[in-house]
Amino acid sequence: MKKIALYLLALLTVTSLTAQIPSGYYNDAIGLHGRALQSALAHIIDGHTVFAFNQLQDYYLLTDSDPEQDSLLIDMWGDCRFRPDQTGSNCYADSCFCYDKEHVFSQRWMRPSGSDYSNDTCASFSDFHHIFPCDGGINRARGNMAYGEVSVPRMQYRCGTKYGPNSFVSQYGYDVPNPNSSVFEPIDEYKGDVARAIFYMATRYMFEDSGFATDQPLNDRSQLRPWAAEMLLNWHILDPVSDKERRRNDAIYGLQHNRNPYIDHPELVNMIFGLDTLTDFSDEYVVVTRPRITDFEVLDVSTIAITFDSAMVESTLTVPANYVFNYGIAVSSAEVAAPNQVILTLQDPITVGIYYYCIIRNVQAQNGHFIADTAVTFVHGYSPNHTVFVGWTFDDITNPILSAHLPLAANYGVLHNYARLYYNGEYGASQFIWDTTSNFAYSELRNFVGNSGTVIGDPRPSSDASKCFAIQNTSANGKHFVLKFSTENYKNIILSYARRVTQTGFYKYFYEWSYDGEHYEPLTDTINIVNNTFIGEYQLYLLDLQEFDYLEQQADLFIRITIDSASSAFGNVRFDNICLHGQKCIADHIIVYDTIPQGGIYTGYGFNIPISSTQQLGTLEYERQVEVSGGCDTLYTLNLTIIVGTNDLDIPHFSIYPNPAREQITIFGENLSAFGIYNSVGQQLGQYDMEGNSRTISVNQLPAGIYFIKVQTFNGGNASRKIIIR
Repeated sequence: MKKIALYLLALLTVTSLTAQIPSGYYNDAIGLHGRALQSALAHIIDGHTVFAFNQLQDYYLLTDSDPEQDSLLIDMWGDCRFRPDQTGSNCYADSCFCYDKEHVFSQRWMRPSGSDYSNDTCASFSDFHHIFPCDGGINRARGNMAYGEVSVPRMQYRCGTKYGPNSFVSQYGYDVPNPNSSVFEPIDEYKGDVARAIFYMATRYMFEDSGFATDQPLNDRSQLRPWAAEMLLNWHILDPVSDKERRRNDAIYGLQHNRNPYIDHPELVNMIFGLDTLTDFSDEYVVVTRPRITDFEVLDVSTIAITFDSAMVESTLTVPANYVFNYGIAVSSAEVAAPNQVILTLQDPITVGIYYYCIIRNVQAQNGHFIADTAVTFVHGYSPNHTVFVGWTFDDITNPILSAHLPLAANYGVLHNYARLYYNGEYGASQFIWDTTSNFAYSELRNFVGNSGTVIGDPRPSSDASKCFAIQNTSANGKHFVLKFSTENYKNIILSYARRVTQTGFYKYFYEWSYDGEHYEPLTDTINIVNNTFIGEYQLYLLDLQEFDYLEQQADLFIRITIDSASSAFGNVRFDNICLHGQKCIADHIIVYDTIPQGGIYTGYGFNIPISSTQQLGTLEYERQVEVSGGCDTLYTLNLTIIVGTNDLDIPHFSIYPNPAREQITIFGENLSAFGIYNSVGQQLGQYDMEGNSRTISVNQLPAGIYFIKVQTFNGGNASRKIIIR
């Protein structure tokens, strides 16, 4: 058997930029640190021009427009795009139908319980810096929930925003209140936006919060509770300041005449709310050659190797507290493997398929410079090249199919045509009873309708929470259903599904495999989930089969799942989004070495590397696969070196409308000669010459998903942007 360590790597580093900041704006804060620094900033940004709350949407095209579609507004909760007039009271969750003006620092947090703030015109209630246009349905579902990190969502929306029990665990022992109460987690792209808006509120109103609430889990009046400051600091590092935030900060300064200092100077966050509270603030930006991470590898579920681009000071590498993971995973030891490499041993193992982040800080290079706070995100067991090749989402399930005991066909993935789920005695499956009398009292199969399914684990771009496949009744104890599918041209197999168990439902699960559907061998011991905390809620489960070579590249394969220990007639288990993940076999491995100037866009060999990834000097490694004949792929590994220099190419500016699109798109831009459309793995799907300053093409033949438009100029420049096809 083989042991596999796979990772998804993203390096995000906080930098300091000072564009559009008025000269001398932060002079009164220079030379201060900690609480004194926060106090000085509070006075600098105090006394802003106050707008009435109902005026804010009149200015959203100035503060929150999408630069690619400047007539539409960016929404942080549903990742939608709205016209300014799409505000209203008929929003429903995850609809992209209309937006609300959302207080990121909730209204309830600014007022004691029972107080009336519906007509409030005070500064905090209408402060632009924390009020964003957000999907109205999701906003109303959020209510006044505190923010948190959610590993087992009670609800997850299509874009990834979710709420559920708080899985954040303080690394420093701070009390995290009510972990089973629902908290709200935005998508990664906007976590930093949320954190910096809340840090702004904690500073702007630190001396004007006598009426703020004192009974909230996230805050006491305007100030953050220690666990919340710790989590939001992590979010600030995970999602650095974006151009969107800088544009918004500049626009708000033109309206209410104060700025968010944590957007202008991101390093202030650590100086006030983090571990750097003894460092004096200076608004002079000095370029230094800080160490950076060149490789982050999960060696096994308890061991991680981190490689730097330079030799490091050993005494800083070996401090376990310098490496912070989410979900409370602590580092038991950090041992130097080479002058530029450290091996971390974790106290608790990581879980396959779960999103993790690791924040690295306070490690020093031998040249004397410390690393900037850096975040690495990864999902162990998956890679960017894993794909769902077979999936059952059950949204076309009907009563006749169940009652006739016909197998359920898979409906997703490139190999779904011959995949079936059997519960009718075929291929070693049990014969389940379907009886609609007495309100299903004697039935072992149950077709729950309506909203009984979940989007958790749904592989489709447009997910659906409608239906599921359910088993009930004590008479089904010990019975098993069978998945039949092919793994041709796929390896490193992972089985995932969403499962919801009732209080008296099935708590024991046993997995077997077979080549012929007759002779089965165990895959696991019996898995007992009797101590499951989240009864009655969907959770994502993964069975990591990557080390079982004999399951790979098979024309026919069977997995049998046995369920047991239900304790009542209506005790049930519901399954949804059963998916087989795998990696395509590799016919060729091409390694590419290339160099670009710092701050450039790289689009060679089908890669699309944005400027945000090329700000730091050094070498980055990327991988992508290109489908070739015979079902196998060619793997491209790009070693991209970022060097100091000036990019002399003509970088074109262009826009795409609409985005997202359904039927057609139009490309606008000056001096453009041609453009191409590419899929997410870099394959060119079409090349078009421009017709003046615009050209419209049809996209209704493309499957829903993410694509890229790459344009060229007559002077040899090029640029690319993402487009979503609904």
